[in-house]
Amino acid sequence: MVEQAWTLVVRVSGDVDCDSAHTVADALAAFPASRAIVDLSGIGFADCALVNLLLKARRTINHLVLAGPIPEQVHRLFQLSGTESAFTVAPDLAAARTLLMGSAYDSEGQPLRLTTDPSPAA
Repeated sequence: MVEQAWTLVVRVSGDVDCDSAHTVADALAAFPASRAIVDLSGIGFADCALVNLLLKARRTINHLVLAGPIPEQVHRLFQLSGTESAFTVAPDLAAARTLLMGSAYDSEGQPLRLTTDPSPAA
């Protein structure tokens, strides 16, 4: 029997702060998965509550990938909090899915590397 690995995808939009972060945390906790993608491309504003919930999620999810494009404000939040190297970041949702599948290649056939830099490769 082959075990099917499910990937949870949570798309976050709007503001994520101490009043709303529980919604994202609840979504991640509602469907326990060993692999998850958190799409941050729709965030307008975020504070340390986002960083805290993502760090907590890393403890329970074996393979967590953040999908971009990551808004500049969120990228800056990761820089200022010293947590940007704590997360695997993909340039978009498709790349995040590919990273979790284990066969990630760019348009030129080169291996796509896991990175913490949210900006797309030049």
